[in-house]
Amino acid sequence: LDSGSVTALAARALGESGQRLTAFTAIPLYDTSGTVGPMRFGDETHYAAATAKYWPNVDHHLLDSAGITPVEGIRRVLSVMPEPAHAASNYFWIVDLLDQAKAHGLGTLLTGQGGNATVSWNGAPELRSRMAAFRKGGLKDGLRRNLPGWALRPLMALRARRPQWTGAAIHPDFARRISLAQRRIAAMHHDITLQESWRRPQDKRYAIIQPGASRIGDLWARQGAAAGLEVRDPTLDKRVMAYTLSIPDAIFDGPDGVDRQLMRAAMAGLLSDEVRLNIRRGLQSADLAGRLLASGEEVEASLVEVDAPRANAYLDLNKLRHAWADVRRQITAKTTHRAGTILLRGVLAGLYLNGD
Repeated sequence: LDSGSVTALAARALGESGQRLTAFTAIPLYDTSGTVGPMRFGDETHYAAATAKYWPNVDHHLLDSAGITPVEGIRRVLSVMPEPAHAASNYFWIVDLLDQAKAHGLGTLLTGQGGNATVSWNGAPELRSRMAAFRKGGLKDGLRRNLPGWALRPLMALRARRPQWTGAAIHPDFARRISLAQRRIAAMHHDITLQESWRRPQDKRYAIIQPGASRIGDLWARQGAAAGLEVRDPTLDKRVMAYTLSIPDAIFDGPDGVDRQLMRAAMAGLLSDEVRLNIRRGLQSADLAGRLLASGEEVEASLVEVDAPRANAYLDLNKLRHAWADVRRQITAKTTHRAGTILLRGVLAGLYLNGD
């Protein structure tokens, strides 16, 4: 819905002067039916094609990124930005997207990455009142949303005694050395990215936008510059953010529990109803496991390369290897997710740490 709205508005603007719009959609190489839930889909070809068909001046290109493996994507990004960053599992198609845009002679690339917190915000009913937190999230969530910091911090300290960081590549000894759990507790109500800091719907939106601290614009700017492109996100335009953040949260609710109502209403006549009213969401890199298996030797080589003293001080190589073994054993939504959040993020950090 976000990228579709950007496409529709850009196509309309260009069409007024007889110009055409080049659009790209990343698509899977492998079956994604076992890696997404019932309300998600891993192949956006159908809906993207429907949007392109709706606007006759759109030239639509499907990118399966068959020539770039996940590990190669990581190496390509590190060559441009020698630092670890987010979304390592998406780098293969991001690199391909930038390559293709450059090959087509384009100068500007539009995205809709920030829409989830602005134009297509789905609402946060659990944060609209104190009681709503209990009704929507149960006792645990209700307490987390309502207890003052002085009462919540001891509870978080008790929870911190249990094994942590099982879903991340970080080495638990390193986490203990820097008192990461304690720092997280101390940051509560100061760091808006922590769920314990959310008291209003707006807080949850700020956690996505991260005003004054977001790296998204910087990362896109540098990667785009390396490809000779200017990357812009209309959904994060200051005027768009100011307007959408001023709208009462309940306005984003639609009839029969449909979310993102503001965007759905605004896109009437600009997107086909099939796209505009679709309630399922796409999942990026849903075929990640298949791509990793197809480039298994490269994955193995990267793990050997990462397994060095410098990286071992910060990363838990056993977790990386377990995540890789799980994918080889069975492709599921869980193993695919862990391949992205543990295996590839760990490989990204390890290659960075061991680099010269």
